[in-house]
Amino acid sequence: MDIRGRRALYISAIIIFLIVAPILLLYSQGYRFDVKTRSMIHIGAISVDSIPHGAVIAIDRTTTRRSTPALISGTYPGSYRIALSKPGFQPWSIDAVVSANNTAILNATLLPATAAIHYAVDSPIVAAATSAINRKIALAYGTTDHLNVGLLDIGNGSLTPIAHYAMPSIDSLRLTWSPHGKYLAVMQPTTALHIIDPITQQEAFAGSIQHATDIVWNPSNDNIAYVVGDGSLWEIDLLKKTSRVVASPHIVAAAFDVSALWMLRSDGTDTTVERLSVSSSNQVQQSRTIPVPQATQLFLQSGHCVVLTSQSAYLFDLPDGKMITLPVSEIDTVHAGSNRDEILLSSASEVWTLDVPTSEISLLVRQSNIQSARWFPNRNAVLVLSKDVVHLHDITLRAANAGQLGPFDHALSIVIVDDKTVAILSATAVDVLLY
Repeated sequence: MDIRGRRALYISAIIIFLIVAPILLLYSQGYRFDVKTRSMIHIGAISVDSIPHGAVIAIDRTTTRRSTPALISGTYPGSYRIALSKPGFQPWSIDAVVSANNTAILNATLLPATAAIHYAVDSPIVAAATSAINRKIALAYGTTDHLNVGLLDIGNGSLTPIAHYAMPSIDSLRLTWSPHGKYLAVMQPTTALHIIDPITQQEAFAGSIQHATDIVWNPSNDNIAYVVGDGSLWEIDLLKKTSRVVASPHIVAAAFDVSALWMLRSDGTDTTVERLSVSSSNQVQQSRTIPVPQATQLFLQSGHCVVLTSQSAYLFDLPDGKMITLPVSEIDTVHAGSNRDEILLSSASEVWTLDVPTSEISLLVRQSNIQSARWFPNRNAVLVLSKDVVHLHDITLRAANAGQLGPFDHALSIVIVDDKTVAILSATAVDVLLY
């Protein structure tokens, strides 16, 4: 090749380099050529995960060879329909928006296609309580003349009766497990309190505490319980078989926050939240007055308390005494969230999420006939029971309805067993969902 030819080749190589090098540089930085716009655009990505893992991913109705968890890179900006499918679970889908140089993060909770256990009870179910320790659901079922208390074993689906009662009323009856599943309390406001040892099926306590409306257990000791009844706070020692009044009068609720016992004292005009010394002296160590008349419920979390009245709800900071009136009404249940900073507030028509440190409250659901609402264990989602159907509401994605279960025949409530087990309580049946 002569000098002229080499020079032409050299110049051609330089030109190709000047053209290709910027393209390669842009490609390495996430740019691609868009045929529609005939220009280089910055691409994004989609991160998809699910509980449980292993769901097949489809994009715009085209099934991919990928399964969760997966990162789908090289995605052009725009809107995509992402669908997940897994045998034994309901299909899941959502619209994902990908923007330039960003990753759309999708975390899906898949609902089982059918219940793992369906147990029919031969008489009306009145109340239920769950224990994550022994993986059993305590059920109260029957009538006032013959009320049974039994344990439903999630492992084999068997129901074992452990106690029988005759009560003047079964309205507002409650079952409560001790922290480590050693005892089961049976409460009904018009009758005496009963505490059962489920192993021996014997009464551990059946004392003189009448009109018990609330019971809280010492988190580190199953043998010590505190009961609100007749305006007093009672301490029960199940080893010594003793009970004594530790605070009175006008006590309407009590709660433990880590190791501290707090009680709510309300005489219809003034309300105080008081920290009680859990010792032989039972002295009030701290007291905060709240300008809230006729308080009825107390809920503690992260150094704050939520106080309920028949119409309103208040967030009270225990250390500095600051109080915020929450923009909610007629709240009937309060539940801890998936982490210690979240609280779930629900009424018959609304479900709210409350971030305690920031006092930020958000409306999650507004619909009629809400029967029960619970945090989905270890997931950023809420299960809402309404009109015999359970709806899944995703917090992270703000998906109004990310799936549903049912309908169930005369559904009553949702009960959480542990982070892998949810049960739907109906009038005469229990449906258990396993993950």
